[in-house]
Amino acid sequence: MWADRETNSDLLGTTHLKDIAIQISKDPSLLPVTIGIFGDWGSGKSSLIEMVSKELKEDATSLVIPFNGWLFENYEDAKTALIETIIETIVENSPSKKGKELKEAGLRLIKKINWFKVAGKAVQYGATALATGGVGLVPLALSDLPSVAKKAGEVLENIDKNNIDELFKSESDNSLSKNIRSFRKEFEKLVELSEFNSVVITIDDLDRCLPNSVIETLEAIKLFLYAPKTSFIIAADERIVKYAVKSRFPELPGDKSEIGRDYLEKLIQYQIHIPAMTQNDTENYITLLLIQEKLEEDDFKKCIDWVLDSKTIEEARILTFNEIETIIQAKTEAIREDLAFSQRIGPILGMGLNGNPRQCKRFLNTLSIRMKMAESRNITLERRVLSKLMILEYFRPQQFRTLHKWQSQQEGMPKEFKELKEVLSDDIDDGSQKSKEFELWIKDDWICKWLDMEPELTDKDLRPYFYFSRENIFQISAASTSRLSAEAQNILKELYNKSAAIRNTALDKSNSLSEIDATGILSEIIKKGSTEEDFSDENGSLGLSVSWINKRPELISELMSFINTIPDTDLPIWIITKLESILCPDKITLFSDFLNRIIESSDAGTPIKNAARLRLKKLK
Repeated sequence: MWADRETNSDLLGTTHLKDIAIQISKDPSLLPVTIGIFGDWGSGKSSLIEMVSKELKEDATSLVIPFNGWLFENYEDAKTALIETIIETIVENSPSKKGKELKEAGLRLIKKINWFKVAGKAVQYGATALATGGVGLVPLALSDLPSVAKKAGEVLENIDKNNIDELFKSESDNSLSKNIRSFRKEFEKLVELSEFNSVVITIDDLDRCLPNSVIETLEAIKLFLYAPKTSFIIAADERIVKYAVKSRFPELPGDKSEIGRDYLEKLIQYQIHIPAMTQNDTENYITLLLIQEKLEEDDFKKCIDWVLDSKTIEEARILTFNEIETIIQAKTEAIREDLAFSQRIGPILGMGLNGNPRQCKRFLNTLSIRMKMAESRNITLERRVLSKLMILEYFRPQQFRTLHKWQSQQEGMPKEFKELKEVLSDDIDDGSQKSKEFELWIKDDWICKWLDMEPELTDKDLRPYFYFSRENIFQISAASTSRLSAEAQNILKELYNKSAAIRNTALDKSNSLSEIDATGILSEIIKKGSTEEDFSDENGSLGLSVSWINKRPELISELMSFINTIPDTDLPIWIITKLESILCPDKITLFSDFLNRIIESSDAGTPIKNAARLRLKKLK
């Protein structure tokens, strides 16, 4: 099993990204500075932050302050949580001999923060007073705040309620802008008194926060904390931050994508993007994960160095059994099977998971969990067989369910595997009935590659394997949402928006997704569609699934499998023109077979039969 959390061990070759982030954050000529570490969900942002922090902490002249806005999501506003964390950490860790002066500066800043907090609550209290029978819905001037401060302060923690009037006495006479300028000046003094050469604030998990918290955190940096000797390293999915900007400022005119981009460019001076792993990177990464526990620490470090060596990267080399024997000068029979396993699944995971290390770990962990569960029931599973079935489960869940149905009717050994092989090897004529039965399988290039992938499943009893996968059999892709990236989850949400413009924009974003995300979204649409009784609405799940395939045609077999589960009596007439638009001319055989099925169906209604006959006649 592999921990699904950040690590300071570099298996991905991100040392150059770490080095540039540290170099920028410690360069006096560049400070203050804001650095953005951008990457998809699970790409290794948190691990990169961890590696940067570890190295910076070795320098006694630098202070590293970690902040996770997601942890404060439900407590108070992110702005004050961030500011308080930074001030308290500086005061507590400073080596300065001016300890008393430093603490007094910190206390003055905390006092100002409390004023901002109470002021915010007071304005909120005044705005809602009308609903509670209070003074009315009247905008409050800052000079009016003391009159409602006590009631506002009742909901706040860590504030002396008896001294709220005193708290406002010295602050409320100033304008808000003056207070902000004053705060920044005093914060600069605090940093100077701390005697650190640089104060580095790392902000992680920002893309998990609600849009308002994302904006508050970024605004706190620019308004209050952007002071000499400070650097901010922010790890986030760039697309989610842009989405937060669009959500926070919907009234702004112009192209919303440009607004998000411009906002980020103003707040973040240097952007460091974590690239997706290549297929070779993925294979080497999986190999390192598998052999880690089987090698001594020094030997494993040698393997890492080989994988991350510039020559390995330039020549796109793979860590093979022979390479390991050469690297560590020893026989390593125990890891031969791991290497063969990695070379078997690495290419297909690298292609389908879009080079995402977290997805690789989760696949391997799910595989390991099922193996261990079987072991606890005294059932023996072959890892290579289970992994091949899991790959189908991940990337073609509808076919996975079909395979489950076949094996459950034939004591775990479906004859269809052998027949599929015969069709693919041209032992069965293309026009035969058998060939037509397997049309959805043999017309899908991905499925054909999967069928050719070792091991051969023709003579395997698949019942125990499906027993430990049944959570995803009876519920269509039950775990797919949890595997979706943040971007994919936003797209899925937008696909069901009432606005046609938003739905179309979401469809246009589909090409940027990995295959696992594209499959997961389709599975969620199908899952929703499987509970619907009326398919007449073209904007419903059936129509949406067809529109999705129009953008991601490689998943056509998934769509047709879904359509085949819908009773012919429930199929709407518009499905014919919709399918024609995505199946013709490349998949015209699939379309013709569908039309013939409708024409020959005893359940289909007369209108859809007539429409099918008309389309088939035009095709001929």
